[in-house]
Amino acid sequence: MPTAIVTTTQAKQYLGETGSGNDTILSNFIDRITLMIEAMLDQPVMSTTIEEYLNGNGCNNLYLTSGRIRSLYGTLEADKLANLQYRTTVADSWTNIVPDMDYVYLDGRNDWCVQLLDGYSFPQGERNIRIKYTAGAGSRMLGEMENLCLEMLQMMWNESKQGGDMLGKISKNLSQTGMSTNLSLKDLNPEWQVVIDRWKRLPYE
Repeated sequence: MPTAIVTTTQAKQYLGETGSGNDTILSNFIDRITLMIEAMLDQPVMSTTIEEYLNGNGCNNLYLTSGRIRSLYGTLEADKLANLQYRTTVADSWTNIVPDMDYVYLDGRNDWCVQLLDGYSFPQGERNIRIKYTAGAGSRMLGEMENLCLEMLQMMWNESKQGGDMLGKISKNLSQTGMSTNLSLKDLNPEWQVVIDRWKRLPYE
């Protein structure tokens, strides 16, 4: 289960709930929405550790496939360097690609990419690059995902109070003519879809 995008405290403040009697169901709703959002984005939102084995391309750029990189995994520089390695054959030991972190550049505007500087490159090969990193949304993306999660939660919460088989449904005005249709939360309203489209992982990344 991924880390929830919002806390129960945030949710209660947004919904105007003061008691603790519904904390469990709120937490379950948040977990469900978090899973749904991350599935639509095809990437984790909250901070998590990812290890990938990728094909080296002989270039100085390496594009990740599982998450937006915030930093190489580890606290000390030696630990970080040991989490960006290559090998020539499967029988070889893993070797650090660069001697120190000054040669590794992470561009916050292109956070699917790791760039090497001063002539260093990712050796060509098949699954010969190992990288372990901390992934997750940047501050702008995280803010938008928190808002999206809370808006979805509001609709789910409102309908849950009706009980029965309407739990998890929403009733949303779909047009300027006032036509209203019942939808499941997987059917996003246009505003939500715009937010998802802005941040979802593209196929080539």
